[in-house]
Amino acid sequence: MPTGESRKRAKNFNDLCVPVILGLLILPEDEDEWIHWTSEELLIRGCMYWAEFSSEEVSANSATVNVRLEKKNVINLETLNEMLEKIAKEEWP
Repeated sequence: MPTGESRKRAKNFNDLCVPVILGLLILPEDEDEWIHWTSEELLIRGCMYWAEFSSEEVSANSATVNVRLEKKNVINLETLNEMLEKIAKEEWP
């Protein structure tokens, strides 16, 4: 394997080791409504919000950190496609 290819594969792996997006999935109270699946379909009931913190300063706190997720950052078909396109083009922060 050429050296360049080896470095690229290592970079791809290392990129997976750094969390980029935090997702908060809010599910219905009734656990029986959370997930339905068949061999043709996976349905998750609820709503997911996202945040990313790459521009934030590293916390000096060693125990906990509070984060805020904006309600405008809901994951839907449009935002998910936009995220995936930016990640594929290496445009994600």
